[in-house]
Order: sequence, then C-alpha cells, then structure tokens
Amino acid sequence: MDNVFNVTFNGKINTLLSNGIVKEYPIGGMMCEYARLKPYELKEIFDSYPDRNKPKDTEKMGEATMWLLDKLMETQDTVTALMCITEVLNGVSDLFKAKDDELRKLLNDANNDDETKKIRDFILKDTGASQFNDATIGDLLSYGYYIFALQYSIFRASFDVIMKSAEAECEGESYKGDDEATLNMFGTMYQVESLNYQHFDFKIIAMEGKFESLYSINNSLSLLLFETAHLIESETLVSKCKNCGHYFINTGRSDTVYCNYPSPQDSTRMCNEIGAQITRAEKVKNDEATKLYRRIYMRNKMLQTRHPGEAKYGDILHELVEGAKKWRKILKNSPERNQEYLDWISSYDNN
Repeated sequence: MDNVFNVTFNGKINTLLSNGIVKEYPIGGMMCEYARLKPYELKEIFDSYPDRNKPKDTEKMGEATMWLLDKLMETQDTVTALMCITEVLNGVSDLFKAKDDELRKLLNDANNDDETKKIRDFILKDTGASQFNDATIGDLLSYGYYIFALQYSIFRASFDVIMKSAEAECEGESYKGDDEATLNMFGTMYQVESLNYQHFDFKIIAMEGKFESLYSINNSLSLLLFETAHLIESETLVSKCKNCGHYFINTGRSDTVYCNYPSPQDSTRMCNEIGAQITRAEKVKNDEATKLYRRIYMRNKMLQTRHPGEAKYGDILHELVEGAKKWRKILKNSPERNQEYLDWISSYDNN
C-alpha cells in the first residue's frame, strides 16, 4: 500500500483519491477534518485485530493493514482513516527495513523516551506487552499506533497555534501566544534550506482528458504544510463552529457559524442542523442563571447590610462573585456546561 494519501489540487478544490475513494474538500478542509480526531479513540480498533498474536510476516502485516483501513473507514472521517494508515505504514516499514542495530535503536528509543511514556503506557495497556517489540503482528500494530500518535501530536499542536494566530489576525491583533516560537518554526519549513520537512511525492496524471497534478502526502505535518500554504495563498478564512468548537471551512454564507459535521449532542444530526436550536436553549438557561444569580446576590447583600456583624454574608458574596467570574470564563469556551453553572448557583439558593 504505497502512497495512500493522494490529492489533486486545481487551485480551488482538493480531490482526495485513494482505494476507490474520490472526495472533494475546500482548501483547508482536509486539515480541519483531521484536527477533529481524538487519537485515544482509536485504541479499541488497533487492539481488536483478531490475528494480533501471529508472528511477524510481510504478507500477514499487509492483511492487517487492509483490515485496519476498512475499520477506520467505517468509524472515522476519511482524512483521518487515510492519514492514520499512512503513519502506521511509515512506522512499520521502518521496522521491516531496519538492520539489527537500527532495529534495536528504534525500539529502544520508543521504549525509553520519558517524554512519551504516557502515550506508550496507554497504547500498551491491555495488550499483554510491557514494551514495544516486533515479534508479532500485534507488536507491529502497537508500534505503528505509537508512531501515528506522535506525528498527530505534532500536527495538532502546530494546527492549534496556526488557528490561534489566524484568529488574532482576523481581530486586527498580532499573535502573542506562548507558542509563538512554534509558529515561527513552522514558517521556516517553507524555506529552501528546510524542505526536508516536506514529505510529498508529485506526479502528472491524465483524468477525464486533462492533465492533473497528483500529490502524495506522506505524513501528518506535510498535510498541514500543504493545506496552510494554499490557505494563505488563497486568503481562505477558517471558522470555528459555535456548537462543537471545531474549526471548519465556510463554503456557504459568510455568517455561517455551524459546521456540517456530526454534532456532539446527536451524532445522527449535523451541527448546522441543530446548532441554532441548542444555542437558543443555552440562552434560556443562561438568562435563568443570570436572574437567579442577581436574586441570590441581592438577598445576601441585604442581609449583610442588616447584620453587619455577621461575617458569613460577606463570605457568601465573595464566593459568589469570584465563582461567577470563573464560570464566565468556562462558559465562554464551553457553553454546553450552562446547566452545571445553573446547578452551582442553585446550591447557594438552597442554602
């Protein structure tokens, strides 16, 4: 399975071509879809391969890879499935190609890297293995999952910094985040002396009587480099869904605030189907919470005035004010927690 992630780009649309898949994405759409992933959700799939205990073998590993691709395509977004397989193949291929000394080094590095210990422990949990090895198909799958998780973490960290920078620019501000160094380093990857960070294969193909440029994107960071360059060049804007909080490319009305991916509240319906409905419901809860907060605040303020010697009313007011400040920050990023906020305020009413 060579060159799994194949894309044609005509200046406006990316067309993903792989294993019979033909799917169009707007500029930036592939990386936004990939950024929706929670890598830990894939563990159940990797661990459920039925022939994990079979000994290491090229043909058997090929069968396992095809099985894994089918499972990923059934359960994950298209970009995630194909890029995950790409990274797994990268990792497993390194083990197959490595000579004895190189193989020991690869496994030793993975087994003894303190910075990735949490990832390593999570992947190996319940697999029957205490460290990465290459004896069985299951060992190879676990190692491939590990390599994928590391590469995805680099992608996601860089993606988040780029998106925060873009948001700041849209608001007419310069980016002043803690990860400004990451942003600057990412920019240098387009310079001639740093082209080794870009892992692309390029071919010319004939499609429907026309010549097309076909790019094979060979790792997660290269997908980000590919998409970001075209995003900047085309001045495409990225939006943040007000329902699920994920980034998306707005191809509809300029004031669209909801994406067309499954909503966290109901996976059978898209955010743009139920987003407005949920927002209205949350507003009602917020209005109710605001009224309750004011009533409790004024009650304790009055009691404090009537009983100046009673310190408890001042303490309650302090807790209420400071707690409300913290909750406002929480709700700004997680409006779905409005009910928790209402329950918290109600606890003061009950007391």
